[in-house]
Amino acid sequence: MTARGAPLKTWDWALELESFIRSHSAHNIYQLDGRVPETIVSGETADISPYCEYGFWQWVMFREPKA
Repeated sequence: MTARGAPLKTWDWALELESFIRSHSAHNIYQLDGRVPETIVSGETADISPYCEYGFWQWVMFREPKA
């Protein structure tokens, strides 16, 4: 987070993001049997694709449509 230049007050957002991605990703834990923790709890397929496009504290350019 220091390398990205993120302000200290945003570091808790990074930890929340990391915990979200970890709970939606498979791990090498025997009890999970190759499944994703969020899928086991909710019964629905976990999806992290919206979070994979950009890194934490990365500049993003966007354009607002004119009214």
